[in-house]
Amino acid sequence: MNVTTLLPIRQIALLLSVAYLPLLLGCGGGEDFELVPVSGTVTMDGQPLADVSVTFRPELGRLSYATTDADGKYTLQYTTEKPGALPGKHKVSISSEEEPDPDSDDPEKQKGSKERVPRKYNTQTTLEVEVSHENREPINFDLKSGG
Repeated sequence: MNVTTLLPIRQIALLLSVAYLPLLLGCGGGEDFELVPVSGTVTMDGQPLADVSVTFRPELGRLSYATTDADGKYTLQYTTEKPGALPGKHKVSISSEEEPDPDSDDPEKQKGSKERVPRKYNTQTTLEVEVSHENREPINFDLKSGG
């Protein structure tokens, strides 16, 4: 291959790089979207479900997460600094399982904990919600322990 053949290939490669640069930068997590504040309560059989993970997974984009307090209340975080969730449809999983942490000083964390929440709410979740700027009502979940 001679230099005259390489020149058009290099020009084409350069043009493609320049053409796709805005797309690549746009996909790099730019913050040009507005998160929706999301909070609510998780109960099981009518009782508050404390210390469970609540995860909202959108069809596209980063998930949001929370841990319920003693009253079963949660507030989603998109990142540690940014509360909320992306607008749109989300699959929701709720889980109480904690992996054992042998490095912890807490004996409970060393043991971990087994799942108390039925699989239909976590590994095989059937929960779906729509997050929107128009509806900012609490998103509550009343789970059932049986089948």
